Amino acid sequence: MIAARAVQGVGNALITPSALAIVRSVFPPAELRGRLAAWGAAASAGMVAGPVAGGLLTEHFGWRALFLANARGAARGRWGDRVRRARRARTRGGTGRRGRRAGRSSPSSTR
Repeated sequence: MIAARAVQGVGNALITPSALAIVRSVFPPAELRGRLAAWGAAASAGMVAGPVAGGLLTEHFGWRALFLANARGAARGRWGDRVRRARRARTRGGTGRRGRRAGRSSPSSTR
């Protein structure tokens, strides 16, 4: 269990700089300050709320509730991604990812 937590820590240490690099490359300089602030606020809220929510779930429902909460969050995120893509396709006249990216070589070419 301790080794698995160590692997999670290493994974987080690798993902965090990558996420910041993606935020910097996707958004134009005019929006960058607000987007980085939102990313920082979400990361901070997650670091505070995660252990508290995990402790409450474990205390009241047992450790198996943690897996149920994660599955529910993953399903909600996947559903939200599909809804967001469908809305983009309707507003931009495309058919999802290909319609959205038609004519662009990379996300940074929109600047």
